[in-house]
Parts: sequence; structure tokens; C-alpha cells
Amino acid sequence: MDIASTTAVEEVYTDLDTAQARVAAVDYMALSVPELLAVQSHREQMRCAAQAVDHAVVAALQAQTTAQEIGAKNWADVLRIRDRLSAEEARRRVRHAELLASRRSLTGEV
Repeated sequence: MDIASTTAVEEVYTDLDTAQARVAAVDYMALSVPELLAVQSHREQMRCAAQAVDHAVVAALQAQTTAQEIGAKNWADVLRIRDRLSAEEARRRVRHAELLASRRSLTGEV
């Protein structure tokens, strides 16, 4: 599913915010050990999926502009300032995005 319009993206993220609020409200103490282990495994899958989205966002930013054009010296600096990350974490995220994000060929293929 390709979602490209600003309105559609905002709607998807509003839905995600709502879902995350519901997840935060769960009474985990009411679950059994096997249920908690299943929840933890599901959360790990979600964390990996979220990181893949982060890689795609950084790659899209890098494809559209330079860090200097938006007032920073490099992409790690952009993330460090914007998201209040440590310099080490910001560098790690940029490095992972460069290594793991989908790339487009000269003909536009992903």
C-alpha cells in the first residue's frame, strides 16, 4: 500500500497515535507469563518494523535535500538537534539508514 498524500500520511499517524495510546493503557499485570512473552515478541517485531520506517524517512530526507540546506552540518546533526538524541545515537541512526534503507535506481526502481 503506497500512501503518498500529506492528508493520508497525517491520518495514518493519527491512527497510530490512537493505537499506541490504547497499547499504553493495557493492564499487563492481568496477563499470564505465556501471554506476556507473546506480547514481548510482538513488540520486538513492531520495534524492528518501526526502525525500517525510520530508515525510509531518513533516506527520503537525504534524497530531497542536504543537511546544510536545512541549517545543520550533517544528517546526524539534524537528528541530534531535532529529536534531542545523543551524538552517538544520531550517527548510528544515519549509518543504519544509509546501510539498510531501500534505494532507488537511476530508472526509479526500488
